[in-house]
Amino acid sequence: MEDQKLAVACVFLALAGTALLVFIAREAGPVRVEIGSLGEGDVGRLVEVGGALASVSEREGNFFLRVCSDKCVKVVVFKKLAQEMKENSIDLSLLRNGQPVAATGMVEEYMGELEIVPFDRNSIEVTGAAA
Repeated sequence: MEDQKLAVACVFLALAGTALLVFIAREAGPVRVEIGSLGEGDVGRLVEVGGALASVSEREGNFFLRVCSDKCVKVVVFKKLAQEMKENSIDLSLLRNGQPVAATGMVEEYMGELEIVPFDRNSIEVTGAAA
């Protein structure tokens, strides 16, 4: 009986600890970084980058933005989020090369390259007019 109580307490504490970590991570917010400073150590980190839009492409509803400042990074917006953005904040198909943008998302590595994957409909923002 004592072992069962101990097991239940351990499970409860593990779940509470996990919930606390998720809460802290969300409340901490993104860290503003220069694109050129992104490295493998940033994988899994929530960041915000800014720069000029070098290209926008769409495949099967997924959008691929190339944002450049001192260097360039790919920002990948998957179909479901792109649709949610279009309905609530920004139509990615209307973005044009040269527009200054800010992108917030998780740094991920795909096929050896770092990319930023937004997860919120307000994660892409046009910060000014095209140059």
